[in-house]
Amino acid sequence: MFPIRISADIEKAFLMLSVAPKDRDFIRFFSPGSEGQEIYRHCRVVFGVCSSPYLLNISLIHLLENCPPEFKEIAQKMKRSFYVDNLVCGVYNTSELEHFIEQAKCIMNKGFFKLRGFESNVDCKNVDKHSGDTSVLRIIWNL
Repeated sequence: MFPIRISADIEKAFLMLSVAPKDRDFIRFFSPGSEGQEIYRHCRVVFGVCSSPYLLNISLIHLLENCPPEFKEIAQKMKRSFYVDNLVCGVYNTSELEHFIEQAKCIMNKGFFKLRGFESNVDCKNVDKHSGDTSVLRIIWNL
């Protein structure tokens, strides 16, 4: 669809989502102690729980739908471009690439998410890797 492709991921995506105190009993676990069992409760969304990808997705959608008007175009593009914590999309030219990366980082920072590891088939000041092979969603991509 686009001559210039972009991929990135959200650093520690699931750890950025808090669990409401009233819901923490649902993700508790027991640990044997010297005087019986100790009960622990997770305060963050646990990676690997069936509902975790849904919780991250709905949080991202909420963030992108409620971003300031000046970011709406990029936010709409991002809404269609996430797979769990991976962003995979594209643009038509290098100036659009730089603009997209800067805007995407700004939008995600508003939700305290950090986009990192930008890879593209074109070199740019904000792209971390632009040549060689990389893995995107377990598919090998020759940049």
